Parts: sequence; structure tokens; C-alpha cells
Amino acid sequence: MGLNGAFQSMGFPPIAKGLVHWFSPKERATKWTILSSSHTAGTFGVGLLVAGIINLYHKGIVGWEAVFYVPGIIGCITAIFLFITLRDRPVSLGLPEIEDFKKDRPVVELTENLKSHWEILKKYIFTNKYIWILSFANMFIYIIRFGTLDWATIFLYDIKGIDQVSVAIFWTLMPLAGIPGGIVAGYLADRFWNGRCAPINVIYLVLLTFSILGFYFYSGPNNIFITGISLLLIGFLIDGPQNLISGVQASRVTVKEAISAACGMTGFFGYVGATFSGIGLAYITNTFGWFGMYLTCALSAVFCIILVLMTWKKEKVNAVNIK
Repeated sequence: MGLNGAFQSMGFPPIAKGLVHWFSPKERATKWTILSSSHTAGTFGVGLLVAGIINLYHKGIVGWEAVFYVPGIIGCITAIFLFITLRDRPVSLGLPEIEDFKKDRPVVELTENLKSHWEILKKYIFTNKYIWILSFANMFIYIIRFGTLDWATIFLYDIKGIDQVSVAIFWTLMPLAGIPGGIVAGYLADRFWNGRCAPINVIYLVLLTFSILGFYFYSGPNNIFITGISLLLIGFLIDGPQNLISGVQASRVTVKEAISAACGMTGFFGYVGATFSGIGLAYITNTFGWFGMYLTCALSAVFCIILVLMTWKKEKVNAVNIK
């Protein structure tokens, strides 16, 4: 399981590199969030896939192992397809850089002739305070994402008394709403803020804070409509900051040459948050009850707002540079 998680985390940095080389800063948020919605769609789709496999298992057609090897086969086929069709950078095909083609400029450019990739990493990643800020912000985002997603079924069934079938349906609402949530956030960032991510992140996170608390206080079998709307809002609002903070916004505070490492770093902190959402939230729930768990998720959104606000001025200055 550890290797499984490690290999999964290796997927996104190369994607991030491709995105910054094929899409200009002013269109990047929209394109990035469209692509990033794929993992949310996968979360929704795998539920349907596994349900179908379990149905075949009960009929004696396949073994329980199919739940693992069928997704694995799909992953291998996808990898082969990408290996054949994907291209590195426009210049490798004799095309101009995307900024030249779009008459745009990189948000951050190399300011000196650094001789090695290690020197680039030191200057634009490890000593870049904004990458560290966004990494911690992403950690809080993952606490919220997996905390609200993984614990919602137990909370609704054991505490609120909603039947299992309804709980299963409610669970699918969050990833389903997350797909348009992320894309809308990217579109709004490009449309109204010249590709800047901080403003729309703050808006999403403020609304997310109230949605989490509203879900805790008002969900239940007597408020099915409110329960569903709350979960839809949480799913919609979490995917915007998740897609923008860990990817688009990180690409706007460092150079293209370091974006893969930047996304690797923000992603690492995201997995730290995901780990805490399991072990840490379990301890909090056991010690302080369910209010403590959902309060932790709400406070995580507040901490994330504070961190995003710390990047506001930097991102605004960079946006002016590319006008």
C-alpha cells in the first residue's frame, strides 16, 4: 500500500510540467482545473466500477481480487497510450514557446544563469517562501478533503441515523460536485483576475467553512435536502482551492523549470494532510467527539485562508508583470 501511494504521487509532477509548457499563464487556471478534475471524476467512477465488480463477484463470475487488478489493467493501458501520444514541450517539435505564441510572458523568469537544476531548486523551491506557504495550505486542504469525504459516511449512518443506501448516494455527491467546482474556480480566476488564484481561493474557502459547519449542525434524516445540499457545496468548494493551490498558484510563484518539483513539494504536504485526516481526525473524534472533528476541518479552512492571503501581494505583482 505504501508503494501504491508513492507511485500514485509520482503522476502529477510530469503533468504539471506539461501544463506550464503548453498553456500560457492567462489561460492556465482554466486548463489546469479541467485536467485536475480527472482525479475527482475517477473517485466517482471507481465507486461505480467497484460496485459492478462486487456484483460480478457475488454471481461467481470473478474473484474479489478483480477489485484490484481491473483498475490496475486500466492504469497500464492508459500509461501505454500516454507513452505513445504525449509530447514533451513545444520546442521539441520545432514550435515556439507558448508565451511567444500567445504573446504572453512567464509569470516568473530565471533572473540569472544558474548552471544546474540543483541550483534552480535551491533558489526557486527550497528558499522560496511562497512555495512553502502553498505547501502548508495544501496540507490543510487535504485534511478537509479526506476528512469530510472519508468520515461523512460514518457520521451520517452512526450518528445521524440515515440508512445505508442513502448514505452511499450522499457519498457520491461530493466528488460529483467537485468536478464542476474545480473547473468553475479555474475559469473565474482567468476571467476576472488575469489568472490570479488567491481571490477565488479565499471566496471558495470562506463558503467552505460555513458549509462544513452547516453540514454538522443541520444534516440528518429529517433534513435530507439540507444534507444533500451541504455535501454538494463541500464537494464543489473543496476542489477549487485543491486544484489551484497545489498546481496553478504554485506555477505562478516559481519558474517553469522548477514547476515539477514545486508540485511534488505541495503534493507531499498534501499527503501529510491526508495522513492526518485518518490518524489525527480519528484521535480527535475519539477524544473530543464529532464536533471536534468537523471543527478541525472548519479551522483548517480558516488557516488555509490566512496562508493564501500571504501570497496575495506576490501573485498580484506577478500578474502585473505579464499584462
